[in-house]
Amino acid sequence: EWTRFESREDIMRNATDRLRTIPKSAFRMCFQQWQKRWEKCVHYQGAYFE
Repeated sequence: EWTRFESREDIMRNATDRLRTIPKSAFRMCFQQWQKRWEKCVHYQGAYFE
């Protein structure tokens, strides 16, 4: 189902409300995993790895 917004402010309010439903622990884990991935990329100097 699609939602049509009347203004940019409505979009921002909706996005903010939805982001606030994400538990802080899940948000923190997401960033920790992201950090591990970019540290691996730096370690391998951008070379391909699996």
